[in-house]
Amino acid sequence: MFWLFLLMIAVGCTRVSVVNASNGDSPELMENIGTNVDCTSAKVCINSMVGSQNTTLMHFPSGVNLNDSSLVNATSIWLHFLPVPLQSLLVYEFNNTDAADARAIADTLTLTINTAFQTTFTWNSTRTSDSIANVTYTGPGKANLTEYTEWLMPRCLASDLRGFSLTFLPMTRLGANLIVTASKDSGGFEWGYMMMTTHLTWIPVGSNSHKIDILDLLNVDSLEPSPYALTPEGTYSSMVMLIISSNETVLYAGCEPGLINPPTQFRGWMYQLLTPQPP
Repeated sequence: MFWLFLLMIAVGCTRVSVVNASNGDSPELMENIGTNVDCTSAKVCINSMVGSQNTTLMHFPSGVNLNDSSLVNATSIWLHFLPVPLQSLLVYEFNNTDAADARAIADTLTLTINTAFQTTFTWNSTRTSDSIANVTYTGPGKANLTEYTEWLMPRCLASDLRGFSLTFLPMTRLGANLIVTASKDSGGFEWGYMMMTTHLTWIPVGSNSHKIDILDLLNVDSLEPSPYALTPEGTYSSMVMLIISSNETVLYAGCEPGLINPPTQFRGWMYQLLTPQPP
């Protein structure tokens, strides 16, 4: 489930939870880049994500104790950093916890999160639905999100992680937001961590052919997988996914590099037409 939900992040720019699960055949790290192009509105949403359950590769900054017994029913802690004048967000989700207890637990942990993440979050709201409680805090946006991301990355990521995490700083220079999460199953303490940058932009309008340049959207010259994304089968769990939708028929023109062609070519794009196309 952990890897499944990380893959879901790669294909959309909406918030999703990362659910923990163990799989001995999984790589230590999963990294994905997801790009959604809406030809009807000319809108493009791109995100770059890395996630792991290995705390030597990914973790919250020191000083945040996520193994405290009070967090046994916590399922996710989600931080979203935005540039000024927008506000940053901190959201907790608890299972089988009433509103008062969820607020009290979140208030205590937020004290250390404020210090560790160098942000002042204050309580905003507490909501419950069925057996789920959400506690939301807001904080000031970052005056220089690139500088903040550069400060935070070595406090959350292994120094030799490389791979898709090298897109984070270039993307923030284009105005991308930064998201950091820790998630697990209720009743345990096997946390999984995720860091992601997400950016919204546009493509030129017109009825002619359009080129979607992934490297340009990421603001990098090249892209390569992290050594920790190597699977036991000898492949990499590093995927770049491009989804193009329109209220009119979209025709495939070509791609660079070319389409995969096993057994002679295993690196490249794989093309699939969804029929009927989504609205």
